[in-house]
Amino acid sequence: SEPDQGSTFHFTGAFDITELGEPGTSPEPLLAQLPVLIVDDNPVNRRILLGQLTRWQMRPMAVDETRSAIAGGALLLDLRPPADHAVAHAPGSQSIPLGPSFGTWLGWVVEPDRPIVLILERPTDWDEAIRQAIRIGAEGSIVGHLRGGFGAWADSGGRLESSGRLSVDQLADQLDRGGPEAPLVIDVRQADEYASSHIPGSIHITAGSLPDRLAELPADRPIATICASGLRASVAASILRTNGFTDVSWVASGVPAWRAAGHPIVRGEAPTGSAPTRRRAPIRAGARG
Repeated sequence: SEPDQGSTFHFTGAFDITELGEPGTSPEPLLAQLPVLIVDDNPVNRRILLGQLTRWQMRPMAVDETRSAIAGGALLLDLRPPADHAVAHAPGSQSIPLGPSFGTWLGWVVEPDRPIVLILERPTDWDEAIRQAIRIGAEGSIVGHLRGGFGAWADSGGRLESSGRLSVDQLADQLDRGGPEAPLVIDVRQADEYASSHIPGSIHITAGSLPDRLAELPADRPIATICASGLRASVAASILRTNGFTDVSWVASGVPAWRAAGHPIVRGEAPTGSAPTRRRAPIRAGARG
């Protein structure tokens, strides 16, 4: 589900004038990036809106402060590209790459109201992340971002992890060998995509429903996630690792590349269990990748 670029925000309720932001700061650049806003042409409402946006000005956090937030239950959310996260990341961090569907994934797979510290690829990514968080009502959960990004974490001597990244040929080789090392393949695309073609023996669980279906998955078997291009599979693999599944890989291309390489496919639907419960409702459907 991807937020609608034409969505509007209505600020028509009562506001407290004391909620204005810090004097001398201006959220106007962030406001300019929002979709059309309806404030009833009320200058008071607009002043309050600007005050609220001021709260979301960039808040860099030192490594020690970030570690303290994590110890208190905050989620370290890595917005770097999936390949960078796969090479090295902070233990327990979750990957949701910053892109057009970032807000969708944030609302879909992160617990509501859980504090979040962002790892940005570059500091200028802050405004885009906050803009998308505002559109699903999740901005209040973001407490800041790690100053210096992932490099600061690595340079501080913090523990690092890497995750498996497979090509379609590597996945085919593992499945052909069979035995206990053959991974359970989870196809995390939408139901219509899965029905049109999928890897024999793969199971279907959409990436957004994974947090609600972890109990169905084996903890003692390798798992490989796959989608159409790698994005959803990378997010799904990160969700699994964050929830204690240690032997998890994701396929960097996807089912179309699997089919193009001449590997076998089957068609038809598969049982998917009960309907997933979304944690926050995105604005409209459409996030694929």
